[in-house]
Amino acid sequence: MRTGHRKLPSNPRAVHDIAAFFAGRCKDDYLRSALRQFTEDPRLNLYVDEAVLTDIIFDWFTGADKKEDSPASRFVSSFELFSPDSFPGNKTFSQGSIPEPNGVFAYYSNEGKRQALRDMITYINSLHEPCNVLLFTDEAYDWLIEDQAFSQWLNAALGQLAAAGVTCERIQPPFNDIEFTFSAIERWLPIYMAGAIEQYYYPWARDQLHRRTIFVVPGHIAMYSNSFYGEHEAPLTALTRNADIVNVCGNEFAGIKQRCRPAISTFLADSDRIFTEAEAIAAIKDVGVYKTNSLSVNTLPHEINERIRRYGTAFTFRMCESFERRGRARAQVLREHIITDIMCLPKLADVLAGRVPVPGTQAIPQGALYYTPQEYKAHLERILWHLDMYPNYQAVLTDAPHNDNIIMYAKGNSHAMLVKRSSPFAVFSVAEPTMATAFCNYLRRIADEKLTVGARSATIHRLREELKLLTAAM
Repeated sequence: MRTGHRKLPSNPRAVHDIAAFFAGRCKDDYLRSALRQFTEDPRLNLYVDEAVLTDIIFDWFTGADKKEDSPASRFVSSFELFSPDSFPGNKTFSQGSIPEPNGVFAYYSNEGKRQALRDMITYINSLHEPCNVLLFTDEAYDWLIEDQAFSQWLNAALGQLAAAGVTCERIQPPFNDIEFTFSAIERWLPIYMAGAIEQYYYPWARDQLHRRTIFVVPGHIAMYSNSFYGEHEAPLTALTRNADIVNVCGNEFAGIKQRCRPAISTFLADSDRIFTEAEAIAAIKDVGVYKTNSLSVNTLPHEINERIRRYGTAFTFRMCESFERRGRARAQVLREHIITDIMCLPKLADVLAGRVPVPGTQAIPQGALYYTPQEYKAHLERILWHLDMYPNYQAVLTDAPHNDNIIMYAKGNSHAMLVKRSSPFAVFSVAEPTMATAFCNYLRRIADEKLTVGARSATIHRLREELKLLTAAM
């Protein structure tokens, strides 16, 4: 079917059944990795379920057009589809042993390095208390990814650690390969999605000689190793609970961190930090892009903001104050820089039935607010006002939402933020320039498909037509 030697069956259901057959047997990471190389489909990631995998194989068989493919688009898909149920339980894999106190234990080769990490995680689990794990490695990653069973065990172990209240600080090596960077983060998603990790990066050039790994739980245990640049087999890894050595390793990590900058922060979607991060992005004076599954929260009319305020809780008051500050900052930026809102009009019948949530209110602990027809009318009018008031404001209306469960903000190469609306809710905030640029370019490519000659006039006409239909139905 793919080469043309055999025509497609006249009944598409037969092809779909073939796709389902293969999807049911494509469970291991290495098989999915190979399939992604064949199909080049951005939907294919570690966390895709069997139904989506069936659709991917079906589209590949039938030659359907692929969606935009880039490291950023594949990561957004992974972020959206992530579920803790994606991982098998730790009980299916071999566990480590708890190292004795005071001694220094040596492990050799990549298999030894994997065993050292197993032993370290087993010890952390035995503490039965929350702790903070410090992670730095710029050595070759072969030892982490070449053993399929170990990769699955590590993913499950990270999920268990996050559920037990363990937090992490991770120092990322220089972002020289964006594809590799996104893949590395994807493997650690269980602990990112729990809001349990802060990531930093070293912004300057590195030498081409020394590489090291330092994993530390302060006051408890340390794992460390050294190698040469380009060395793919670990020569020696040490693991110790000796208090003096653990303290030295902790101090070395602190020294490296002091020379680094924040790269990624993760936190839960109902955290007040979402307001702080969104306000910081709004104030950045650069080209900006915002993508939502409905209308833009950045154009909410005053009457909706006041209705949110009437909830009367500290969280909703903070939300309203944040919306107002972001609006003022955005108005300043729009004087000199283009800001684009990528939106999708909801179905009018759903609005009239009170089934369309007001953007941003899904995070309210007491429950989301839903548009009244009058509020929806006011929001459409507010978008038209922005288009009339600000020549640098662009409203892009798509026919269907892109990554329906993900809201995204991006400002040039300065900052990007992803908000996952479906369970498990999480926020992924990026301040590292290479990744922020990748997310911004991903959003701009979506917008550019619609920003053809006359697009502004067409958007204004469509919004006015929507207002006419809404007014007639009210």
